[in-house]
Amino acid sequence: MALLQTLALLNQNTNLPSSSAGEPQIWRQLARAQAWADVDRLYWVHDPIDGAVPTAALLDPAYIASRARAMQHANGSRPTPGLPPGIEHYLYGRSDRGIEQGTSQITIVDARGNIASYISSVETIFGSRHLVAGMVMNNQLTDFAFKPSLGGKPVANRRRPGRRPMSSMAPTLMFRNGEPVLALGSPGGRSIPHLLSRVLLASLVWNESPARAVGLPHLSRRGNALVLESDPPLPWPFPLEQLKSEANLRRQSIGSGTALLQKIDTGWQGVADPRREGTALALP
Repeated sequence: MALLQTLALLNQNTNLPSSSAGEPQIWRQLARAQAWADVDRLYWVHDPIDGAVPTAALLDPAYIASRARAMQHANGSRPTPGLPPGIEHYLYGRSDRGIEQGTSQITIVDARGNIASYISSVETIFGSRHLVAGMVMNNQLTDFAFKPSLGGKPVANRRRPGRRPMSSMAPTLMFRNGEPVLALGSPGGRSIPHLLSRVLLASLVWNESPARAVGLPHLSRRGNALVLESDPPLPWPFPLEQLKSEANLRRQSIGSGTALLQKIDTGWQGVADPRREGTALALP
């Protein structure tokens, strides 16, 4: 949901078809769209056993348009969750971001055209720190909101018996005219929708090669700071001084690990993110 909402918000506020990687403004808008999608996801998503998540309403074109207008007039203030169509008041306490680690992504296309984009996580390094028959046990508790209620209201993603936590994992398949053209995914915790939205923008709109789409820098809005990747595999496509209008810039590493396969002409091309371990292989 966060990935689709990010791209929809970006599409509302920019002329995407004519954009290129060398325009600082498109990167600013991408970061804003990521942040506004984040707050809706963190607020509204929970285990559907407790009631349907309003995914369709959160992606409704009229709702996206209203959120895009609000985003443009926010003047840099931190976004707040929206009220999607059909919901008249806020139901939950507003949770904050957590920390996730320990995720792996594999993307495969076989000779028959079957496709798998698979992501697995044990949460944190070595998960729960317990081994059973040689298997590392998962610790999905870290994906729940740690505080069950805030401001007297329950948090949607609170820990309860038998519930599944909200996840940032987003293994993705892209189709054009019913035919698969792209398969990808990435580790990165709560930043996964940020990473993949930037890669999809580079692949599908800027028409970058798979290696460049993955290797271009990442950015992420975190609180009031715009975080810029400090040592990307490929250099920033414009001088970062052009982002100086942003009040709070921070440079740091961003843990992308994208595994991408893209259909180009009649064959598939693959690339593994050089930021982490991994490789792209073609087997006979």
